[in-house]
Amino acid sequence: MGERFYALVGTGHAFNHGPVIGRLATDLVVDGESDLFDLDHFPLDRFEDAPTDEIYAESM
Repeated sequence: MGERFYALVGTGHAFNHGPVIGRLATDLVVDGESDLFDLDHFPLDRFEDAPTDEIYAESM
């Protein structure tokens, strides 16, 4: 199988963002970038140091 690209949207009011997320996903898959928004503000590496164990422990 080839590479996969997932664009996940929440529920409720996030449902309204579906068309924009679809457009962004299309731009990223086809062109590797998008002129719709500056996505530099949302780098994936911002999650690398997230203290997930602490967050889950506090919510239990």
